[in-house]
Amino acid sequence: MIILEDDTGQRMEVAEGQRYDGRKWHVVDSKPPFQNIEPLLNEAVELLRTISAELDQEGIHWGDVLKVLFKPIALLTGMGNCSGCDVRQVVINSAQKLIEKLGKVDAAKVMKQLIRDSFKKEPVEVLQQLKAILLV
Repeated sequence: MIILEDDTGQRMEVAEGQRYDGRKWHVVDSKPPFQNIEPLLNEAVELLRTISAELDQEGIHWGDVLKVLFKPIALLTGMGNCSGCDVRQVVINSAQKLIEKLGKVDAAKVMKQLIRDSFKKEPVEVLQQLKAILLV
């Protein structure tokens, strides 16, 4: 079931696969057609843990796997040399220094904010923010 809303706030429900005018209606909520998704999520999480453990045994990290998978897409969309991507990599590589300086909780908050900023601000600005945090 999908709940749609128009610009006036009027809502309507449509069944999965039912056609609607996307110029007038936008999705505000959707529920999968199956009732109990929990077993599927548990199975997916377990599969990811197994894959991760096997990769770790071979010295391969998830970030490297994702990089290999998404690099062709980045090249096709003209984002092969993405300076924002490089900034995010620097932020992630600075995790240990941030944890040592701020503790795990605050370091996670700072990293999330820096990564968010990397999508909105110039790379130099984000790197300056990181440098200021590490030097204070």
